[in-house]
Amino acid sequence: MLIREAPPLYKSIRLLTKIILRFIVKLEISGSENFPKEGAVLVVTNHLHWLDTLVALVVMPCWGTVLMGEKWVKVPLWGQMLRKSKSVVFVNRGKPDRRALEQALNILRAGRVFGLAPEGDYSKARSLQKGHNGAAYLASRTGVPVVPLVIYGQENLFTSLLSFKRPLVRVVFGKAFVLPGTPNHANGKQLGDYTEEIMRKLATILPPEYRGVYQEMFDGNSYK
Repeated sequence: MLIREAPPLYKSIRLLTKIILRFIVKLEISGSENFPKEGAVLVVTNHLHWLDTLVALVVMPCWGTVLMGEKWVKVPLWGQMLRKSKSVVFVNRGKPDRRALEQALNILRAGRVFGLAPEGDYSKARSLQKGHNGAAYLASRTGVPVVPLVIYGQENLFTSLLSFKRPLVRVVFGKAFVLPGTPNHANGKQLGDYTEEIMRKLATILPPEYRGVYQEMFDGNSYK
């Protein structure tokens, strides 16, 4: 089942975001051909900066809904526009949010695209943190293709703008993959193993300085 026709409000928000980004960053996009042309897709991304969600909104080749912290719904006008655009599922990051997970599952089962950052909050270390099991849970329950998406360079936004320069933000889509044995009802260790596999895929398409806690997998030029 293919449902990728975007609601009008989503198109307007995407266009506005694209215009704003054009003034503050330079985008370099590669790997777009790796994005499946039909059906449900789970997009997983690294999380370096609050700008990540806006960049993902612009570079996604089709309508997608993303997971976003509940604090953003309180932003005047912007939060309400996002809610009405059906482009965001708001999540309570302070505790497990089964309501948000159920919404995400329904989106994927409806044949749509859903995106989230397995790390949860953005990395203050400017590199990958340990991933949480939310993305693995969604991928295991649905068996949909997973597309790794990395975005880096946006963490230099403010220092670059202070120098009257736009930072170069690189966006890379990795190859789609399906977690082995899915769909299933993985939990415990298997869910943790799936999370590690998802994070490995992200680390693989990131430069070494952004791999963070996953760099040790590549030490000695070997992929463990």
